[in-house]
Amino acid sequence: TKSSELVFNAGNVDLTDVVISNDKLLAVRTDDGLPKLKFIDTKNVISRWLFSLQDHFPGEFISAESATRDERYFVIRVYSDVKPTEFYLVDTVKGKVDFLLSSKPWIKPSEMSPMQPISFEARDGLKVSGYITLP
Repeated sequence: TKSSELVFNAGNVDLTDVVISNDKLLAVRTDDGLPKLKFIDTKNVISRWLFSLQDHFPGEFISAESATRDERYFVIRVYSDVKPTEFYLVDTVKGKVDFLLSSKPWIKPSEMSPMQPISFEARDGLKVSGYITLP
């Protein structure tokens, strides 16, 4: 139809990523400070699982990486500023989340320094955002 519809406005930041399954937009990710998912399709099974899993991984970011066509199974990626990526398999029918692997199991999150979002105004008045990790 060559028509368009605004489904999300990120305000002062760009979209970092999108979650798509079966050609449907499920959520968008922004990094205004810390990563956040904004769910567009709240009825989709993957969207509902991602939303509920946020409570099980506090302080960590979750994204859906891959799903079966029927959306029974999907893989999530879980990480934070101090913890490398871990992958889990979600079975939406059995209601199970099984650990698959860690990208860098030798890194101890307790020994990592947290990343902090920062922002400041440049000389030209432009707001500059970034992150800093202090030793």
